[in-house]
Amino acid sequence: MVGWTASVRMAAEGGYFVDVFAVTGQGDSLLNVYGGSPIAPSNIYVGYVATTASGGFRQSTNPDLATWRPGSNQGWNSYDSFLTVGGGYSTTTGAWLGNGATVGDPGWVVGDTNTFSTAGSGNANNIPLAAGWYLIGTASPARALAGLNRVASSTAESAAGGFGMLVAHFYISDPLPSMVIWNMGATVRRPDGTTMQANSAFTFQVIPPQAPWRCWRPPRGCPPGDDGPERGTKFRESEPPTRCGRAKSRTSRAIGKNQFRQEPLYIEERPRPCCARRPWRPSLDRPQSLLA
Repeated sequence: MVGWTASVRMAAEGGYFVDVFAVTGQGDSLLNVYGGSPIAPSNIYVGYVATTASGGFRQSTNPDLATWRPGSNQGWNSYDSFLTVGGGYSTTTGAWLGNGATVGDPGWVVGDTNTFSTAGSGNANNIPLAAGWYLIGTASPARALAGLNRVASSTAESAAGGFGMLVAHFYISDPLPSMVIWNMGATVRRPDGTTMQANSAFTFQVIPPQAPWRCWRPPRGCPPGDDGPERGTKFRESEPPTRCGRAKSRTSRAIGKNQFRQEPLYIEERPRPCCARRPWRPSLDRPQSLLA
């Protein structure tokens, strides 16, 4: 095992989806995620998962799905929080799916009940201390993590790792800022049949990745003094400044006898110097790319 990495996305109905992945080697399979020392009865390692969000990790409003075990067809677009050992991946929608065969280890047992799969579980700021989850008699194969937008990783190797599997999905509805604290271990089976165990920790802020500022520059061939808006002005993709001119609305301009040209519509937003490279938040409906 290499470590952990996390992705954060804005949810269409408000709040944020937080997904944690175990990063492994190609051909590896994940057996479990553990919160206690894997060598009994030693108790030198105690794992935990928690959030500072006042509303905690939100559970589904459907009582049948409000469990820490993922339900049928639940994935990283579910308004729910669950823990999983891998699962599926849809090449059509690009969605990661939970594994309904995941079970909770004895750390989830309260009395005679394993609360990992108890329906109607409420929102929580943490999972039980030292509790883990695993698969019985099977393992989840590593999948390619290409295209995953990562906000944080536990190690440099996990930040660059190209293979892994989903281990947790959280829905957080609180406004920013909130933090997620993750300190867990995992057992991985190598292609040669050997197993290895490792644990690591990281803490990250619940905030989606942000694009850098980009700056508009005058198109080639614009006459002096007719170079459009200030350098460093940000534009929406839907109305890029593609021609010369300073027009703020579409108007005809005489450029010769009986000749006119249509000026472009400049959608001017916050000016920034080109060297600033300050971040900006994409819109909820679609990313807004800028002209370089």
